[in-house]
Amino acid sequence: MYYQKNSWIVAVMVLCIVACGGDDKKKPTSMKTKKEPAMVQKTMNIKKDVMPMTPTGNMGTVMATVMFKGKIPKRSMLNRKSDPACAKKSMKDETVIVNSNNTLKDVLIRIKPGTVKGPVDMNKEVKIAQHDCMYRPRIQGAVDGQKVSISNDDLTTHNVHVYDMRKGEGEESLYNLAQPRGAAEIKKEIEGYEVMKLKCDVHPWMTGYVVVSDHPFFAVTDNKGMVHLKNVPVGTYTLEAWHGLYGMQTAQVTIAKDSAAKATFIFSGKGA
Repeated sequence: MYYQKNSWIVAVMVLCIVACGGDDKKKPTSMKTKKEPAMVQKTMNIKKDVMPMTPTGNMGTVMATVMFKGKIPKRSMLNRKSDPACAKKSMKDETVIVNSNNTLKDVLIRIKPGTVKGPVDMNKEVKIAQHDCMYRPRIQGAVDGQKVSISNDDLTTHNVHVYDMRKGEGEESLYNLAQPRGAAEIKKEIEGYEVMKLKCDVHPWMTGYVVVSDHPFFAVTDNKGMVHLKNVPVGTYTLEAWHGLYGMQTAQVTIAKDSAAKATFIFSGKGA
């Protein structure tokens, strides 16, 4: 009996020594890598190391101009007689719009994706309106993971047909949805696309584009053919200029703190 009692006491002491770490050598602490929230990971899936950030103060500006050289394409009137609601207002073809100062409108300028970080409001929707039987805006930028919200402001039925142009127009049809007058907005998440092309199968002249990036440093040229990209982190980047007909051009810019880097693109026709 005495032997059994002492054996029990010894066993308890051994357990206490093991539990309390009687060995002077400390064992390394196991640390798990903290995963980013699922929404952030999905939003920035073009490059895993490109994540939202807060500006540090080491920022500069990009000032870009897009010129047009050569014979200016004639903008013909669109044939919209097939739908009385659309025919009420005459509209010109918007495939190529050259401004009065020989600059090109509707060119999206951006820093090359995967090379810069920037703060993104992922709750902000990318708004597209079907107004006067045209997509408005005709072209705009978006960040992967944002939602597009498409509305019908017209007194007629539209058909929203969206393609992913990553491999060329019509390579992949993303969705094809009817939207009658007064219908609710169509809301879809952008999921890893590069350029979304919007068409209307009812009104074939309707065209719109959403160019997708993994950062917020993009803008579309206005009626002066210019854009300003503000609060871009300092560094040397590839600047991209994309037009719906003429395609892509690139230029290199170096941004210094509190300075403006300038770039000029020249488009002169199809395939420029």
